[in-house]
Amino acid sequence: MKTQAGISRKKKIIELRPETEKRLRIIAVNEGYNLKSYIENVLEEIAEEDETLIALSKVPGTNDLLNQTEKANFLNSLSEESAEVLKTVLLRGKIYKKHNLK
Repeated sequence: MKTQAGISRKKKIIELRPETEKRLRIIAVNEGYNLKSYIENVLEEIAEEDETLIALSKVPGTNDLLNQTEKANFLNSLSEESAEVLKTVLLRGKIYKKHNLK
């Protein structure tokens, strides 16, 4: 376990296909990061979003399905930033499901 500025960290080795690494490296450079920092930041963001969703899923009534009108009203009630985060998370969920990721 590595500590950086008082934050406990674990080192993990991942394997990527060469074309995936190349694409991620290009995205990282465009975002102003090196590949390692970019991947770490993306994974941290995903974990934080999932933490919020886990907390929300424990609230009574959150597992009930919404009809289209209820869904639209809910999205309209969110701030623009929160709505974008929610849309990103929902899209990511569709991608995970499509590719059988967990």
